Amino acid sequence: MATVTRVGNLIGEGQPRRAQIAAYVAFGMGAGVMLVSAITFVALRNILPGIYTEDAAVIAAGAGILPIAAAFQLFDGTQVVGSGILRGMGAPAPRPRSTCSATTAWGFPSPGGSGSGRAWDWSGSGGG
Repeated sequence: MATVTRVGNLIGEGQPRRAQIAAYVAFGMGAGVMLVSAITFVALRNILPGIYTEDAAVIAAGAGILPIAAAFQLFDGTQVVGSGILRGMGAPAPRPRSTCSATTAWGFPSPGGSGSGRAWDWSGSGGG
């Protein structure tokens, strides 16, 4: 919300250069926070699942999918900040189009492949 407000206010004041700087700073800060989260997920992938269970199989499965969650953290966090920048600019339309495209390209085929009768494990989904 801070990005939306900051960028929107600066554009409204007729200061597009300052709005651009605010957008870059917000995007960099968002990416930095998400990068720390992603690194934490990868670095502690064998420890974090152990907080919730002592079952070795569950811990192994969790350790296998945490790198996927790490990538998600990085990309999802930056797209949220980017969406805030676009909304602040008064141009929210690209966000739904990109979300729809990504869902169509990646989200819909994934369940179809996993329901194809093939035996998939986490490594089949890129989890390692």
